[in-house]
Amino acid sequence: MFFIPFHTQMRRARLKRGLTQKQSASLCGMTRARWTQLEIDMRSPSPKELREIVNFLELQYVPTTPSSTRRRLINNGRRLSAKPKPFFPSGDRPNHVRYFTAVRRFPQRVKELTNRLRAREDFQDCAYLCHKLASGSYAEAIFVLRVLSSEALPCLLAPSTLGRPPRPIIDPLTRELVGHRPFPCLATKEAIYFFQVSFLTTHSLTVDVLRWRGEWAVLEIDGEGHNGEKDDSRSEALGLPIIRYNPRDVLYGPVV
Repeated sequence: MFFIPFHTQMRRARLKRGLTQKQSASLCGMTRARWTQLEIDMRSPSPKELREIVNFLELQYVPTTPSSTRRRLINNGRRLSAKPKPFFPSGDRPNHVRYFTAVRRFPQRVKELTNRLRAREDFQDCAYLCHKLASGSYAEAIFVLRVLSSEALPCLLAPSTLGRPPRPIIDPLTRELVGHRPFPCLATKEAIYFFQVSFLTTHSLTVDVLRWRGEWAVLEIDGEGHNGEKDDSRSEALGLPIIRYNPRDVLYGPVV
């Protein structure tokens, strides 16, 4: 039942023969790196490698842990653990209100972007995500359309699976930690965008767009009359760079 692991048997038999890992690997027709991986239990041997090593070291009892066993144990654990429910940030106004404000202000541009979106095969998925994510302004609603028009993939993804943010992500209403829960987001080839994300600093601090591109950054979409006096203090409190957009950038500039 409690057997000596195969990698331990390998090491003991090799040392008993007075051989180095390099010598043993060469005599078994494999690289030293591969031998090391097997001997420290980083990898499981293939059937051919198993036969070579058993014959070479004259091992008598050789239980191994195949990858299929590991997968079953992992799946058993997953079935016992509760899957976190998706988290949908709330806004002060429904997204369709933001959208129709954008239509009134920039009818031609919004119509162009909407038509591109309607032509997508996954339009239903895109429409659902647009309904569920939160926007802080009409300009943010346009930004969502811009990202989707670049063939972004609508997703539900936990931010913590990408990289640890410098501050905890919370539900601003309850202060509950939610960074481990799937968020509505948009994924392009270059970046992943989360909308209306709240962080716990000295108080609750909400950003327009949290972007992942190998590292975290914040995109702030400024409306008319934006007061930038507190921009530096927000960046310092978050520990993240902040990239600013104005409404014209959102309409026609590159999506970063």
